[in-house]
Amino acid sequence: MSECLELCSVTAGCILVSWIGPQRGPCYLKNAAYQDRPNAQVTGGKLIGTPSSTASITSSASLSTTASRSISSSSSSTSSAFVCTSSVSGWELIGDLKGGVTSPVGANISQLLKGYLDAQARDGGYTAPGPLNSTACQSDTCCIWSYIAADLYPFFQETDGQCNQWARRAIRLGFHDAAGWSKPNAAAGKDYGGADGSIALSAEEAGRPEHLGLAEIIAKVQEWQQKYGVGMADLIQFASNVAAVTCPLGPRVRSFVGRIDSSTPAPTGLIPSVFDSTDKIICLFGDKTLSATQLTALMGAHSTSQQFFVDTTQAGLPQDTTPGIWDTQYYAQHRPGAAKPSGVFQFPSDLALANDTRTKSQWTSFALFGSQPLWAGGYATAYVRLSLLGVNNLNNLTECSHVLPQARTTFP
Repeated sequence: MSECLELCSVTAGCILVSWIGPQRGPCYLKNAAYQDRPNAQVTGGKLIGTPSSTASITSSASLSTTASRSISSSSSSTSSAFVCTSSVSGWELIGDLKGGVTSPVGANISQLLKGYLDAQARDGGYTAPGPLNSTACQSDTCCIWSYIAADLYPFFQETDGQCNQWARRAIRLGFHDAAGWSKPNAAAGKDYGGADGSIALSAEEAGRPEHLGLAEIIAKVQEWQQKYGVGMADLIQFASNVAAVTCPLGPRVRSFVGRIDSSTPAPTGLIPSVFDSTDKIICLFGDKTLSATQLTALMGAHSTSQQFFVDTTQAGLPQDTTPGIWDTQYYAQHRPGAAKPSGVFQFPSDLALANDTRTKSQWTSFALFGSQPLWAGGYATAYVRLSLLGVNNLNNLTECSHVLPQARTTFP
């Protein structure tokens, strides 16, 4: 709690905090106050003084420290707007690239992160130099990944060519592992989490409520890791990209391997909820160096999703009418003024983002007829960045995009 209060004291505009406790947080910074709502699981902190170099901070848990503002807390939470802690362009460098580009792959990733290179792989494909485990295959870093792709592609596909439930789970797993990182945490000395495989290597992280529904795909990637002996962090992100391109019209997102695995649980409070406000969601992604425009592109992954736990009475309902196809129907069916189609379950946060002034214009652009290439490019650009969050050896990675299955730009 003391760290949460201290962060508020040095964040412009912050007047309140909510700490979900009692031990790990997460910490929510706020810039406005409304009616108090008692909650035994939440400790709230409120600014009561002006800046002072010797002011103290106290909490209901009797923690104390020194900071620049005086704040007292009580055992109630306050509903308010969410305070962003990072300014975001969406094009900044991350990881070790902030300290310099020292390799050709680092230079390519740098250009991708800045938006100067196409984030979709458009090569003609790959032929393995030899059988799996042969000397020829072992001499090529990407060879084993071509065999993994060949294994996963049919596994993620229905008999009619659409992508299936396993593909949806793999895409979601890629998001949830990578999203466990934030720039403010890294700046505070907690530069861990992100695309490090911890969601499948830490039972504590895997068991969190926000990851409900991922147990089966986590068990699958653990099985695949045992079979192939590759890194878990790479496997999760590679499987997510194979799943996306398996879906008809899905993008062939450029893919890299060589991440360092970690079994340390990612920090809590970094995965958005479908009930979160647009302020909070945009800020959460901003803290991951992703802009509101990039967030809008990533939201389109719900084009192939189905909900099972938000409303169990409607379990299995998709978020658009074509959940087996990676198309822009999701945007069209959520756009401002659109009627909800029968048999579709719409998340409150999706509808809110579709109508928010910071995302509405981009959302509407993706909803237009013929916008598939625009969205595919936007998603690929944003997902490359997401898939590299928390990775601090970007200069040492290997690009294996060429072993991905080819994209299907028409269907059926």
